[in-house]
Amino acid sequence: MHTLAAQISEKDRFPYRDRFYPFIAATIYRIHCGFLRTTIHICKEAPMKTIRNIFCLFIFMALLLTAGTTARAADTYAVDPVHTFIVFKIRHLDIGYVLGMFVDFSGTIVADKENPEKSSVEMVVTAKSVDTNVKKRDDHLRSDSFLDAVKFPEIRFKSTKVKKIDETTLEVTGNMTLHGISREITVPVEFLGEGKDPWGGYRMAFSTDFDILRSDYGMDKELPGVGDKVHISLVTESIKK
Repeated sequence: MHTLAAQISEKDRFPYRDRFYPFIAATIYRIHCGFLRTTIHICKEAPMKTIRNIFCLFIFMALLLTAGTTARAADTYAVDPVHTFIVFKIRHLDIGYVLGMFVDFSGTIVADKENPEKSSVEMVVTAKSVDTNVKKRDDHLRSDSFLDAVKFPEIRFKSTKVKKIDETTLEVTGNMTLHGISREITVPVEFLGEGKDPWGGYRMAFSTDFDILRSDYGMDKELPGVGDKVHISLVTESIKK
């Protein structure tokens, strides 16, 4: 096969090359000359109009590039449950404290660095995942005396407003739904850092500390033995989607 192929001349393999290539070259030449004549004619007849058109074209392209940058400024992050902690603290007998945490949750953060006020956050916590390291106490907290986790299985927070305070601090306002009752709260949020992780992802971290009154959410049983004010701390790492 190789010997036979070698015997076939390049002209035999491309029999129309000698006629086809000159045709293409001539066509390209005619198009090129026509374009040059048109361009020269436009420049002679209306040089200022041509300059204005070129200037407008550059402005239009710059606006497109700016719009593309703005659109990419907002990134969506998924809360990493392995590196996120939701911890609460409540007074016991007005003497000491009981600490606990929620271990099952999910969340989404939309972070807009150029326009922080366009950022948002939403968290969903499974009420029955409460854990104080004592099963009997956890069951009591899940009962209708407190969380009533069967009737109200989720605790939710959804932001409605984000305000930038300084380079590392935000003020986030949103609706917190707990025990079937929704109330607007405003919490301070600290930006902790961001960067690439060893697994090819990109992470961002925040923290917040705030207080709520459990009686505001219809949980007023066993007062004052179990305190009314609940201090909540949240530290989260989120992974860019």
